[in-house]
Amino acid sequence: MTNNSSALKKNFPTLGVGLGLRAEVAQQTLESTERIDWLEIISEQYMNAGGASRDLLERAASVYPIIPHGVNLSIGSTDGISESYKKSLKALIDKLNPPWWSDHLCFTSHGGVYMNELLPLPFTKETAKFVAERARVIQEYMERPFLFENITFYMRMPGSNMTEAQFLSEVLEMSDCGLLLDINNVHVNSLNHKFDPIEFLKQIPLERAVQLHMAGHVHAPEFDAYVDTHGAPIIKPVFELLKYVMQHADVKAILLERDQNFPDNFEDILIELDEIRNAAGSANEPENKRLSQPAEQKGARNYDYATRIPSLIVSTPEPPASLVRVEQAMQKLWMSPDQSDRFVEGSNTEIAEDIAMEVDANRLPIYVNVIHSSYLNALTKAYPTCAKILSPTWENIVADFVAAHPPRSHDMLLLGEAFPGYVAEHLFQRYGKSFPFLIELAKYERIETQAIHHNGEIEVTERCALNTPENYLNYRPILNATLVKSEYEYPVRKIDEKLRDSNRIPRNVKKSKTYLLTYQSADDHSVNDFEIDERSAALIDRVASTKSSYAELAQFGCTLFSPEDQLTAVQFFAEFIEDMHNSEVFTGDQLVVVENAKKETEKIKVKA
Repeated sequence: MTNNSSALKKNFPTLGVGLGLRAEVAQQTLESTERIDWLEIISEQYMNAGGASRDLLERAASVYPIIPHGVNLSIGSTDGISESYKKSLKALIDKLNPPWWSDHLCFTSHGGVYMNELLPLPFTKETAKFVAERARVIQEYMERPFLFENITFYMRMPGSNMTEAQFLSEVLEMSDCGLLLDINNVHVNSLNHKFDPIEFLKQIPLERAVQLHMAGHVHAPEFDAYVDTHGAPIIKPVFELLKYVMQHADVKAILLERDQNFPDNFEDILIELDEIRNAAGSANEPENKRLSQPAEQKGARNYDYATRIPSLIVSTPEPPASLVRVEQAMQKLWMSPDQSDRFVEGSNTEIAEDIAMEVDANRLPIYVNVIHSSYLNALTKAYPTCAKILSPTWENIVADFVAAHPPRSHDMLLLGEAFPGYVAEHLFQRYGKSFPFLIELAKYERIETQAIHHNGEIEVTERCALNTPENYLNYRPILNATLVKSEYEYPVRKIDEKLRDSNRIPRNVKKSKTYLLTYQSADDHSVNDFEIDERSAALIDRVASTKSSYAELAQFGCTLFSPEDQLTAVQFFAEFIEDMHNSEVFTGDQLVVVENAKKETEKIKVKA
């Protein structure tokens, strides 16, 4: 290790044995501070997070040290790293103040298209130099030490002339970064590529290992390969590798990765953490436990351990032409199942011959399957009711949609942004006769997804008592910041509820104009739908566009009724106000005169 990397590692705290923070087991995780030492988060899930995600992160950070671990930095891509991604990630890192952060030695995008998978790089010195220089730039930008994680890979990329161990070592030494050693990945790669995992560990700079990942895997006979799933218990050979690493490296933190197939009893997870702790030995005991600090003092906010890295004179490197060619060729194969099938069958018209000769046709389908399964899962999650209705051809619909609208963001929530328009343009002619509500249903589901992940701050204040003319004149309601009002010709909310409760596809649905308010609850950030009538919709528009006082709103409300129905109008308005506050569409009241006074003060400042 160079003096810089070695000096940084000496200052790192020993965190102990931790767990990935996952929504499925979040509550149990937060309640298990005596048996979980620290948490790792997927960075992209919490960059710009709002609502329930933001609340969960804040609760977790109050009781645990937290390390951000990314999956879409795409350090090996020949694309530039987007400015918005870098800024969002740095804001998260600055907020959490971790001793280090990490991502994978791989690429996930090319040509602006995100494949949402950890993809291997050509093992060459040219690639290693490019990646190392990029790592130095991004590490300086984040002002925190960066760790590379070794990935599972199922095929060697064309052009490779080094072993994985040689390539990983080269990147680490040239970048002067630390190592997040995934021990399960070492074991899986040794099975798939027929090498001795202990020899692999002897060949890499274990002194750079700061953190370890432990996980389970499965055998996939259809691909004749072992697949890293993070959804199974750790097996004995992986524990044996852990023991070897702990004898040869000063490891600061170990993590159990579990992303799916969670056991019914959370105790099983805690037992597996204990097994890791026992195999690792006392060297990994966290500092806060050695100091006998009470559990409530374990949180990241009580640590002041962020290590600022020294400034380096570095610039973003130009990608080597050889790497551009390989990433471009492989993306063509991975993103097109039809083209991949033709390639496997021996027909190749798109890929340069020198690259095609080195593609492992037997393992190629693994990546095609994984990439498109992730797209299918993301779109099904965003449009579950549309997926049910279109289930016989849904998989093909998703494939065609992705081909027409390839993902242009690391955020898979944005994958389905264009889907309602796609339904209108490409699917409605085929399915509209049976499901005339299909376009509106897609729109409704899109709004629901956006509401779940809305990151706006919901302002909540006290309600005023509307018992005097002065209060009616001086106060106005505060509209929920996450609110979306939408209008439909069909009762899409009822259709959605019916399909979620049963598998019966609705037929012969009659038109029934509805107005929906969709928003997050200020209390628990659950998403609510509130159905309103046309007059209420007009009042909501008025609140959103004019910030009128209650008196002005009441005056406008009266215009929605005929002159002879003014008593009905008054009763309607009173019930409307009460309903909007009770349902959290209105989240409090604001003094209009104070707001106007602020505006006048701002005008004076500008003139001055």
